Amino acid sequence: MQRLSESFIVRQLAEHVARRLTLRAIEDLQSMTEVLGSGDDSGLESVWEEICVQVQYDQSVIWEAYVETMEGLLFGLVDDLPSHEQEALWLVTDQGEEWDCEDDDRREAYPVLHEDIVRYLLNEHLLPDAGRWSNERTAAYLERASAID
Repeated sequence: MQRLSESFIVRQLAEHVARRLTLRAIEDLQSMTEVLGSGDDSGLESVWEEICVQVQYDQSVIWEAYVETMEGLLFGLVDDLPSHEQEALWLVTDQGEEWDCEDDDRREAYPVLHEDIVRYLLNEHLLPDAGRWSNERTAAYLERASAID
């Protein structure tokens, strides 16, 4: 039987947790239908759809509000994780990988930072998913937007 390396196991766990959190964040964003920045005539029905069209086409002047919403959701999801899942996620961030490569006698104590995890989840999972996601409403919106250009 082949032994798996610790780093492989950590990466697999981190990927599984990241996927689970990303899907949960998408579900939460899809359920946000009350206050939409795109306007009533956009044809979009959720904050998730607005994020998708902005990632795929052009960011609105209120893009930072969408980022804050996504980060807030992700912070809450990360806070609810058991510590071993938080640690696995942090170890695959750039900061975690740098920490792991430092000499044991020179590196600081295990600094699992939620900010690093949220940034990783946002940039490596949630926004790339938004860049690939489509339905009839987002496709129609993007078609209208590109026709105007």
